[in-house]
Amino acid sequence: KTYDLRFKVLRGPIDPDPNIAIIAIDDKSIAKLGRYPWSRDHYARLIDKLSAVKAKAVMFDVLFPERETIAHDRLFSDAAKRAGNVVLAVAFVFDKEGQVMSITRSLPEIERGAMGVGHINQLPDDDGVIRRIPLLLERDGKQTPSLGLMGAKLVLGEEKITPGDFEIALGERSIPVDGEYRMWLNFVGGPGA
Repeated sequence: KTYDLRFKVLRGPIDPDPNIAIIAIDDKSIAKLGRYPWSRDHYARLIDKLSAVKAKAVMFDVLFPERETIAHDRLFSDAAKRAGNVVLAVAFVFDKEGQVMSITRSLPEIERGAMGVGHINQLPDDDGVIRRIPLLLERDGKQTPSLGLMGAKLVLGEEKITPGDFEIALGERSIPVDGEYRMWLNFVGGPGA
């Protein structure tokens, strides 16, 4: 609760980084493009436009687990491959004891076009509030970085993510984490910020 207090009362909101853009699936975009889910050719065009403006990283917080058409899936995968900086989401599914039961991913042919994947799981504290994010989740001895950590890796031009005791090294940078690789979030403001 003291963490919440520091954000709400002591610090207040801060300006978000102007180099980060969120391209949202919202009422306005649905009104323009039509009913969701959208055809993958929309995503392919988006990736090409982001490449044209030299985006350093393109993170999809969306899953593509089902086939649309072979042609549209290929358009999307080929655009991601051309860009070379597209990371797709994966979602871990947990049982009641917190053990990983399965992972929901995009189609393999779509993932092959991406430069990597990052998990989108958020694990709230006991009171239901999200204050920390797991930067690494493990299944069968393999660690999957979060979507945000993959974005940081791309933007900073780093090659390796190295887990340690209470830290994750991203190149020369050290990210403090707890024993479960969770990092405290530094929210820029309240919901919608």
